[in-house]
Amino acid sequence: MFKFDMLTKKVDEFSSKSLLDAVRAGKLDKVGAWLGRGGDPNTVDEKGESILFMAAAKGYDGIAQKIAAAGGNVNFTDRYGATPLFVAATKGHTSVVALLLAQPGIDINTQTVEGNTPVFMASWLGHVAVVDLLIDANADLTKFDSMAATPLHIATEYGHENIVGLLLEAGASPNQPNRDGRTPVFMAAWHGHIGIVKRFIRAEADINKCDDTNRTPLFMAACHGHDEIVALLIQANADINKCNQDESTPTLISAEKGREEAVKLFIAAHADINKGDKNGYSPIFMAVLNNHANIVHLLVEADADIYKPNNVGKTPLMVAMERNHEAICAMLLEAGTRDRKSLLQAVVDGNFELASKLLAKGVDPNVINDETGESVLFSAVSKGFEGMVSQLVAAGADVDQTDASGRTAIYVAASKGHANIAQMLLRGDYNQSDAEGRSPLFMAALNGHKTIVELLLLVRAEKNKVNHVGDSPMHAAVSSGHLNIVKMLVEAEANFSITNLAGKTPLDIASEKHHQAIVTLLTDAAAADRLRLIKAATDGDVALMTLLLGKATSPNLLNDDVDSVLFVATTKGHQTIVQKLIAAGADVNFVNKEGRSPLLVASQIGHRPIVVLLIRAKAVIAHSDKNGHSAIFEASAHGHDAVVGMLITCGADVDATTMDGVSPLFIAATRGHTAVVNLLLAMGAANDVHDQNECTPLFLAASKGYAPIVDLFVQAGADFGFSNKVGITPLYIARKRGHRAVVKILHDADTKLLQDVRDEDIVVSSIVLGRGGQGVVYKGKWHTQDVAVKTVLNTDGLDSLRKEIETMRRCNSPYIIKMIAVLEQKLDEPKLVLEYMNSGDLRSYLDKKRTHAPVDVEFSKLELAWAIANGVLDLHEQNILHRDLKASNVLLSTTNYIKIADFGISRDLGTETLTMGIGTSYWIAPEVFDGHYGFPADIYSLGVILTELDTLQAPYANLNLKFMTILDQVRSGKLRPEVSPECDEWYADLANWCLQHKPEDRPTAAQVLGVLEKQMRAVYPEC
Repeated sequence: MFKFDMLTKKVDEFSSKSLLDAVRAGKLDKVGAWLGRGGDPNTVDEKGESILFMAAAKGYDGIAQKIAAAGGNVNFTDRYGATPLFVAATKGHTSVVALLLAQPGIDINTQTVEGNTPVFMASWLGHVAVVDLLIDANADLTKFDSMAATPLHIATEYGHENIVGLLLEAGASPNQPNRDGRTPVFMAAWHGHIGIVKRFIRAEADINKCDDTNRTPLFMAACHGHDEIVALLIQANADINKCNQDESTPTLISAEKGREEAVKLFIAAHADINKGDKNGYSPIFMAVLNNHANIVHLLVEADADIYKPNNVGKTPLMVAMERNHEAICAMLLEAGTRDRKSLLQAVVDGNFELASKLLAKGVDPNVINDETGESVLFSAVSKGFEGMVSQLVAAGADVDQTDASGRTAIYVAASKGHANIAQMLLRGDYNQSDAEGRSPLFMAALNGHKTIVELLLLVRAEKNKVNHVGDSPMHAAVSSGHLNIVKMLVEAEANFSITNLAGKTPLDIASEKHHQAIVTLLTDAAAADRLRLIKAATDGDVALMTLLLGKATSPNLLNDDVDSVLFVATTKGHQTIVQKLIAAGADVNFVNKEGRSPLLVASQIGHRPIVVLLIRAKAVIAHSDKNGHSAIFEASAHGHDAVVGMLITCGADVDATTMDGVSPLFIAATRGHTAVVNLLLAMGAANDVHDQNECTPLFLAASKGYAPIVDLFVQAGADFGFSNKVGITPLYIARKRGHRAVVKILHDADTKLLQDVRDEDIVVSSIVLGRGGQGVVYKGKWHTQDVAVKTVLNTDGLDSLRKEIETMRRCNSPYIIKMIAVLEQKLDEPKLVLEYMNSGDLRSYLDKKRTHAPVDVEFSKLELAWAIANGVLDLHEQNILHRDLKASNVLLSTTNYIKIADFGISRDLGTETLTMGIGTSYWIAPEVFDGHYGFPADIYSLGVILTELDTLQAPYANLNLKFMTILDQVRSGKLRPEVSPECDEWYADLANWCLQHKPEDRPTAAQVLGVLEKQMRAVYPEC
C-alpha cells in the first residue's frame, strides 16, 4: 500500500510539472491532454502564479480558455494582488481579456496592493481596446490607486487621448482630484496635452479647480510654457487672475519665466498685470528682476504700474538700476517721464478719464509743473475741477504742498470759494498761512465765502490767527463789510478785541468804514461777553472763562453789586477761575462797597490755595474792611488754622484789632476754634486783651465751655483770676454755667499757685463764723485774703478734724470747700485754713428766699443742684462718703460760688464704723438706721436737699408729727420729703428717684449729673 501511495504522489508531481511546462511552452494540445487526464487547472508554480495567470500573462488565449473551462480560478491573485484579468489588461492581451470577461463570477475591479485595477493599468499603458472591453463590462472607473489617481488621471498624464475620450464617454469625472488635489484637466494642462485639454473643455470640466497649492490648470500651462493651452483656457473663460498660495498669478509666472507669448495673451485678455505676490512682486517687477526686457516692454506698453514698490520698498526701476539692466532702466525712465507729462496735461485740460487712468497705474500725484511751480493738485483746485481733485487726493496727493507764495491747495479753494473742494482738502493743515501770514479762513472771510467760513469754523480752524500786520479773520470780514461772516465769527467765539499793528480793533475798522450794522453787532457782543464773564466767575465755568479771557474780555469787570469778578470767583471758591483771572491781570486789591478784598473773603471761607494765589499776586495782607476786619481776623473767626498760619508766615499782624477792638485771638477763642487759638498763642498773640465788658478771651472761652481753649490759655500763662467789669472770674462763670471740664482746669490751675503758708501769715480774729460740739470756725486773714480758720474746742475733736483734713487733701474739687493750709505748730491745737464763703450756708439762704429777705448773691435752683451734685460726684470718684449732706453744710459765696463743706464725719466706703445716729436725722437714708451706709445714702441726702431747693423749707416742716414718728416712717419707707405741686416734672422725677426707699433703686451721682446737664445745656444753648 505504501508503494502505491508513493507511486501516486510521483505521478501527481509529474502531471503538475508537465502541465506547467506545457503552459509555459504554449502547447495547447498537451495542456488539453494533461487537463483531460485530471491535471489540476489551478496548479501554481514556484512563484505562486497559477497556470491561468501564466497563460493570461503570455496572451495564450486558447490555453486560457481550456484552463478556465476545466475550472481554473479566474479570480486567482498572486502575492501582489494581481488577477489573470489584471495581467492580461496590463499586457494588452485583448483576446484573453475578452474570454476572461466572459467567465461567470469574474471580479473585474480587484485592486492590487498598490490599488491598481485592470482598467487603470490598461488606461496607463494605452491599451485602447482593453479599456473599451472593460468599460463595456462596467468596470469601476472611480477606483483610484495609492496616489488617489483614477484611470482618467493616468490616461491624461500619459497623453492617451483616445482612452481619455472613452473614459469621459463612460462617465469618468474630469473634476476628481488626486491626493495632491490635481484634477485630470490640471494634469493635461501641466503636461501640455492640448487635445485632451480640448476634450475636457468640451466635457465642461472645471478649468479653475486648484490643486493643494492653489495652482489652476491655466497657471500650470503658463508656468510650463504651453502657450496654446494658455490661449485655449483663456478662450474657455478660465480665471486669468487666480493666484496660487504665494499669491502669484498666471501673468506673473509667465513674466518671471520669460514667456513672452503667454504675457501677450494675458495682456490681450485684460489680465491684472499689476497684481503682486506675497512679497509685493508684480509681473513687471519679476520681468525686471530676471532681465526680460522684451516682457518689460510689453507690460510698459500695456500701461503696467511701473511705480509700485515691493514689500521692502523697492520699485522696478530701483531693481533695474541695482542689477545694471541698462536697457530696462532707460525704458522705465522714459515711461515715467511720459506719464508725468501726460498727467500734468490731463489736469490742465480737465481730462478726468486720462488722469484717472494715469493715477490708477501709479503715476505720482505730486508732480510739479516746472514752468509754474504748481503741483497738479494745485492746478486742479485753481480750475475748480472737483472730480480731478477727488481723484488726486484719493491717490495720495500732498494736500499741504505749497507754491512759491506759500499757498496750499485749501488756501486756493478758500480764496476762490470752492466749498466742495475745500471739504475734500480738510485732511491737511487748514491753518497753514501764505507768505503774508494769511490763513485759508482769513481769505474766505475776506472774500465773503460764507460756506467755506462755516466749514472751517466747524472743523475748529484757528479763528484768531493774525497775518503779518496783525489782522485776524474778523478784521478781514469787517474790513470787507461781510456782516453775515462777522456774525458767524462772533457766534464761533472769535476774538473781536484783537488790536492789529496799526492799533485798530475790528470795531475801530467798522466805525471808520461806517459799517453801522457791524458796529452794533460787535458792541452788543462785547456787552454780552461781559455778562457771560461775570456768570462764568459765579458758576465756576472754567471753559467759558478761558474762552472769554482769550477774547480779551476785561478781568476787572464788576457785577451789579460792584463786586469784581475776582471777588465773586473767590467767594464761590472757584480756584481755577481765580488763577485765570489773576493771570489775565485782575486787580487783586480791588475792594467792594464794604471795603472787602478778595483776600478777605478767601480767608473767610478758608480757601488756602486761593489765599496763596492772591498773596503771590501781591494782595495787601494788612488790608481791613469798613469794620476793621483783616484777612487774619476773618480766618481766625471762621476757624481756618491753615489760612491763619499762611497769613502769619506772610507777615500778618496777629494782634490787629477790629473797629470794636476785637483781636484774631479774641474772636477765635470766643467761637471755639482751638487750632487757631493754639497757633496764635504760639505766634505770640497777646492773651490779655479784653472787650468793652472787660472780658478776656479766656473768660469768654470759659463761659462757653471751651475746655481745650481754656487749657491753652492757662498753659500760655493767661491771668485766669482776672475779674470782668462786674467782678466775675472765669472760674465763677464756668461753675455758674455748668462747664465741669473748664471748672476742673481752672480749679487745678488755681490750686497749683498756692504757696507754703506759715503760722505767722494767718491772722485769726475773734469773729466766730460757726460752732459745733467739738470745734469752732473763726474768720481770719491771709495777707489781704479773707479766710476761715477751723480748730478744735478740746482734744475730743482732734480725730474728727484730722479726718476732715485728710479728706480734703484727697479730694481737691472745685465744688468742695478749698483747703488753703494746715497750721500744726501746736499739735494739740491744729488749725485748718479754708477759703472764706462770705454768703453763709444754703439753709440760711433758702430761709431768706422763703421770707423774701435780701440775699448777697442770687442762685437758681438748677445752679445749686448742679454744683452740689458735682461735689458729690467728685467725692464718690475718690471713694469717699460724705455722710452728713444737708443744706447747712453747703456754703455760698459771691466770689467762690457754691461749695460742700464739713467733712468731719466723712469716711472711705470700706470703713467699718458706719453707724446711725450721726449727722442730722432728717437727711439720713432709711438703710442707715439699720447700720448700712454706702454711696446711695449720700444720694438720698442729695434728694432731700433737692426738695429743700424746690420748697425753700426744711424737710417735713409742713408735717405735724413727732420726731420719732417721722424717723420710724422714713425707716419703714412710708414717708419721705416731697417737692411742691408747682415743681417741674423733670425735677420732681429726679428728686423722687434719689429718694427711693431701696438703695439699689437710686441713681448714681453721675446719673444725677447727667439729668442736670441736659437742663443746663437748655439754659445755656450757646455753650
